Amino acid sequence: SDYNSEPDTFQMSDGRKMNIRAGIKFVSFSAHSDYNQTHDFITRLETQNVVLVHGEETQMAQMQVKLREDFPHVNVTAPRNCETIHYHFPAVTQLKIMGSLAGEVTKRRKLDDEPVTLSGVVVSTPDLQRTFLAPEELPQFTRLEAVEITQRQHIPLPSDQGFERVVAVLTGFLKPPVEVDGALRFCDALNVRREPAGCILEWKASPISDIVADTASLAILEWCVRANVAPILSDDRAHARGL
Repeated sequence: SDYNSEPDTFQMSDGRKMNIRAGIKFVSFSAHSDYNQTHDFITRLETQNVVLVHGEETQMAQMQVKLREDFPHVNVTAPRNCETIHYHFPAVTQLKIMGSLAGEVTKRRKLDDEPVTLSGVVVSTPDLQRTFLAPEELPQFTRLEAVEITQRQHIPLPSDQGFERVVAVLTGFLKPPVEVDGALRFCDALNVRREPAGCILEWKASPISDIVADTASLAILEWCVRANVAPILSDDRAHARGL
């Protein structure tokens, strides 16, 4: 039966006819864009490359042909599963070094002609001008501001000797800690501090520090499980502007 016409009856598989006392509506939940939406998106984006993925092969091939007709300047590809495609983009040829980093380059070049390794951030402007400078100098040379995130995690421990056990567990796979301001600092990234009935893990958010903190937290939790403890974690993230 054609249910779009909203029939009054419905024939069952055994031949019986049932009365329909409800409206019939068809709604598509597909999140895929059709050709017109894809065409509009490419027009707005003004891209030079389009890759068609996640679709039936024949339909994607037809869309590829049509898009090539409508956008002859655009490279439209429809790769098969596991097919590798390569794009070559022009490399950045100029990078302006500013602030203390510029002084560091000048200083090192006077000493020798060896390549200089620097750590900083690259700021790109709408006209593709790129500036390289130290994060703490962002407010001085740009309208941007550096933000530092301090993360803290409290883990309850099973006994008064729990903190000593935590230190032993962490020292088993991390470098021996250094005492700094009443806390034990591991890998120059993670501070572990004794607290009543628990310990505090504190670190400055960064890719390396986050890995160290996650690893340490997991090791402590595994030890707590072995000690028949079910700790309740709490996070206290303090955001401090400036570096």
